[in-house]
Order: sequence, then C-alpha cells, then structure tokens
Amino acid sequence: MTLAIQAKPQELQVVSPHEYRRSLPLKGFHQRALPYQEYLELMQREASTQQRLLALGRWKGRSD
Repeated sequence: MTLAIQAKPQELQVVSPHEYRRSLPLKGFHQRALPYQEYLELMQREASTQQRLLALGRWKGRSD
C-alpha cells in the first residue's frame, strides 16, 4: 500500500498494489502560518480531545 499527500486538493491518496485508489480529505489545515502560542494552544486542545475520546473508547486512532 502506498500513501501520498496531495497538497493542492488537501487529500491523502491511498493506493493498494491492486490499483485500488481512495482519496481521503485531510483535516485540520490552516491557510495561514500560526504564531507559536496559537499553535501550542491548538495542539493542547487536540490532545485533550483525543484523551477524552480515548477514555470513552471512541478514538478512531486507537489500536485494538
């Protein structure tokens, strides 16, 4: 399987060895540079959200 990031359409392309293609939208892009403090606050909010979802067993990124 190959993963490719397409910057312009902001997509992640998934290509399997059997030519199956799938494009997934990339989330969380900001169309501007963030000052360090704003970036830090954003990362803290995201980490807090993931921690809450993990505690509830709803985080999609968890490994079972």
